[in-house]
Amino acid sequence: CIHYLVWHGLQTEGVLRRSGSSAKVQEAKNAFNGGSIYIFDDVHVASSLLKCFFRELPEPILTYKLFTPVCCFCNLSEGSKVPTLRKLLTLLPAENYELLFYLLEMLGEVIRFSGVNKMNSNNVAIVIGPNLLWSDTDKISLSSNQHIISFTTILIEKARELL
Repeated sequence: CIHYLVWHGLQTEGVLRRSGSSAKVQEAKNAFNGGSIYIFDDVHVASSLLKCFFRELPEPILTYKLFTPVCCFCNLSEGSKVPTLRKLLTLLPAENYELLFYLLEMLGEVIRFSGVNKMNSNNVAIVIGPNLLWSDTDKISLSSNQHIISFTTILIEKARELL
């Protein structure tokens, strides 16, 4: 999905925001889950499948352990956000860290083309953030969702400093 989006989706307006055909997303999902290759022909199907992948993980890529610290992150002073972000990311399992930064590299490319695709860091965080972190309880409030989006915005904007 990420390779397809980098090669074909960076200049597509609404990339990551618009949904692909649910039937095609399911077809692609079934192909990948069955070990087959799926040939994308729609940027929005690829981006929908990517979000679906992260959303359907048994535990969020940012892990349940980071839910509370992420929700408190917005209360920090601007000067302490990047060091705190670095520290939080060291708490991730190595696989999560690597996958997260692979994703962040792609999101950085999406944002680089924001003049064309209309997806700045905040817009990307709105559609990606809730797929990267959620509570292990069913009680997620609008304010926690906003904290996740704010954290994701900073994560995307500072990714190059953290790589």
